[in-house]
Amino acid sequence: MAFVPKSRSPHEEEAVETDHDAPNPRQLYGFPAAAAAPIAFRTRGSELRLRSSSDNMVEEEANAKIVEGDFGYVLEDVPHLVDYLPDVPTYPNPLQDNAAYSVVKQYFVNVDDTVPYKIVVQKNSPRGVHFRRAGPRQRVNCAAAFQLFKDHACPCYLYFLPVLLAKLIDIGAMGGYRGFYARNTIPLTPKTVNDIHKRGGTILGTSRGGHDTIKIVDNIEDRGINQVYIIGGDGTQKGALEIFKEIRRRRLKVAVAGIPKTIDNDIAVIDKSFGFDTAVEEAQRAINAAHVESESVENGIGLVKLMGRYSGFIAMYATLPAEMCEYNHNLIIRYPYFEMLSISAYRGLLLQKQKMVINLKYIDPTYMIRAIPSIASDNVYCTLLAHSAIHGAMAGYTGFTVGLVNGRHTYIPFHTYPNPLQDNAAYSVVKQYFVNVDDTVPYKIVVQKNSPRGVHFRRAGPRQRVYFKSDDVLACIVTCGGLCPGLNTVIRELVCGLSHMYNVKQILGIEGGYRGFYARNTIPLIPKTVNDIHKRGGTILGTSRGGHDTIKIVDNIEDRGINQVYIIGGDGTQKGALEIFKEIRRRGLKVAVAGIPKTIDNDIAVIDKSFGFDTAVEEAQRAINAAHVESESVENGIGLVKLMGRYSGFIAMYATLASRDVDCCLIPESPFYLEGPGGLFEYIEKRLKENGHMVIVVAEGAGQKLIAESMQSMDHKDASGNKLLLDVGLWLSHKIKAYFSRKQKMVINLKYIDPTYMIRAIPSIASDNVYCTLLAHSAIHGAMAGYTGFTVGLVNGRHTYIPFHRVTQTRNKVVITDRMWARLLSSTNQPSFLSAKDIEPKEPEKPLEGSTAKGNRDGETTLPNGEAC
Repeated sequence: MAFVPKSRSPHEEEAVETDHDAPNPRQLYGFPAAAAAPIAFRTRGSELRLRSSSDNMVEEEANAKIVEGDFGYVLEDVPHLVDYLPDVPTYPNPLQDNAAYSVVKQYFVNVDDTVPYKIVVQKNSPRGVHFRRAGPRQRVNCAAAFQLFKDHACPCYLYFLPVLLAKLIDIGAMGGYRGFYARNTIPLTPKTVNDIHKRGGTILGTSRGGHDTIKIVDNIEDRGINQVYIIGGDGTQKGALEIFKEIRRRRLKVAVAGIPKTIDNDIAVIDKSFGFDTAVEEAQRAINAAHVESESVENGIGLVKLMGRYSGFIAMYATLPAEMCEYNHNLIIRYPYFEMLSISAYRGLLLQKQKMVINLKYIDPTYMIRAIPSIASDNVYCTLLAHSAIHGAMAGYTGFTVGLVNGRHTYIPFHTYPNPLQDNAAYSVVKQYFVNVDDTVPYKIVVQKNSPRGVHFRRAGPRQRVYFKSDDVLACIVTCGGLCPGLNTVIRELVCGLSHMYNVKQILGIEGGYRGFYARNTIPLIPKTVNDIHKRGGTILGTSRGGHDTIKIVDNIEDRGINQVYIIGGDGTQKGALEIFKEIRRRGLKVAVAGIPKTIDNDIAVIDKSFGFDTAVEEAQRAINAAHVESESVENGIGLVKLMGRYSGFIAMYATLASRDVDCCLIPESPFYLEGPGGLFEYIEKRLKENGHMVIVVAEGAGQKLIAESMQSMDHKDASGNKLLLDVGLWLSHKIKAYFSRKQKMVINLKYIDPTYMIRAIPSIASDNVYCTLLAHSAIHGAMAGYTGFTVGLVNGRHTYIPFHRVTQTRNKVVITDRMWARLLSSTNQPSFLSAKDIEPKEPEKPLEGSTAKGNRDGETTLPNGEAC
């Protein structure tokens, strides 16, 4: 008989045996079949659980729990203490009483929330494997913890300790697994780990080997440890699995949580491992040095060796952002003999074969790229991984590792999948490189019980049939609005992609934004002219606000015979692109209009993030670090940093989380007040008395109502229609000084830093360069395939085509009742400055609308060419 989960009270259980001949869900979805013993399912509350009725229960339950739910998806669940300790008590989650989390609506994860392993949905495809969604539960099972670092060093190692200790009191095992039974431990407190994230390596030390399951678990039991956090690679996670099995065999109330670590990014299932972005960024420096050396001499060759034992991700991703056309050899794993050649032997080989004299420079930054502090994006990622591990262990989950799966944090059983990686030497060897025309990507991927299928967008990528002959293509590229890191990278990748992938010969650059169309300011673009522009900030095409005249622009497009238009800009620019598309469609022109969304504020709706954002956060962190140094060097020092963020405070929030040095972060979405109980001034005074210094980060759009009340506000707007903001940094600086000047017993020393334009007028970092490449390629593939009236973007970790109207309907903002803002409040220890009336209920999503979009019964929308979006 088929299994149908039943709704039960939290204290009620029911076991339902399946038919012996029924197909095993493991086999249905390609997993190894479990033991032949009959399988029984039960429900614990509304969660799905699996139990084996065989005597070998411990071994069976240590493996993955495969559960098929009501709506066709398979949940691969992680073990829970209740699976073998059914009477273990639960307690109210202390986060409920934490001031930082008090304003968060639905902070606790619904017990039925799952995250799919694969989110690309094909026509008639079954719903696949899901993992348990990470996050805090309302009831917790245990407290007190133990910390272990294993294997070699990696960027971000030291970032986990301050984050873990902000939640728990730990002891640390020195020197890897052998530290357990050698009893090499040190007490860890938030104070002792406060600044360690600014250093590379790990303060606990690390080692390979030394795993003795019995000795380790004996030590855990003797010490009364009931939470173990293990940070390490796939070998370490295998060891963690053995520890978990032994703990389960002894029926100890101990949660074992893993945090996967590998600089090679070769751990299966998860999107990426922490420290990888930092490694790629540092590897790019070595490649740039090799490029400078090689181009400075005749027949110069720069040879760089990078880490990558079995997987070539660092080499591949570091090569992509370096983006130099002469990089035609990326030697990954397929030439193991290469490293055995000495430099002199290699020189001799080339001399013998090529009959030429070469000048070879060899750079080996192997250990340099891993023994450094992590960059901002990795710092934030480490915070979220650590929080996920803590929430899981406190909720009683055990035998799991945390990780990002399709852009969502999940709990994954320790057992591993075969690594799905394949060689990426060139496009010609990629299997199934072309996207199936039925592939879609869901707008929202967290699946709740009884949830309907939501909005899907068309998956980006090359199609087998194109609608333009290469020789007939005349493409143009325009950049509009403000500057952003990565603009030149997008231009370069559009030109090189059109030229190298599709053999397009005619590409024009429109100078000076939209008005450049009818002012006829154009320049020819070829790969040679754009080869090195990604190393510079800004845009070689120039930019401007305003100047949009739909009729004049389309007249010029028609007169010149342009048939592909690539428009790079923010939400205002995308609105203009929508009008251009409508006019082109009205005239019946065969012209594809593709947008590439650009905003340094990260406030474009629908997409996961905008290009240049990681670079902006990294540069903003430098300003915060400078403010921290200034403030702690004087008595009652205050470092005040103003960052960009007109309507959305993402840069301020992420830079604050990455820095860990900020005491107060003010953003447009979160109102605050200055004087009175619970006000900003009271908090500043409190922090100065406690710490002797503090750092405040304020987004440019914060506190505008307060400024307007105290100053005569003029309603001026720029050429794009954006309201010109009053300078909150100078205003707040003046207000703080004025307040404390009235305080006779407290003299402050305030340093104000405004890096506003510094964080956007710089070249993009490695991760943004790679992102820009993928966005540009997605736009090219879409236009060549005949799609039009779309913008490209990352949605739930997958590149998609999104109708213009969808990204212009609303603006992405920080949700102050969401967990990310709560993490910030927990990091800074600042009050929320909110009352109940300040918390607006979340508005329901607007229905899809727009003259070019048609809905269907599955909640999908269609692109202008009629295909599902």
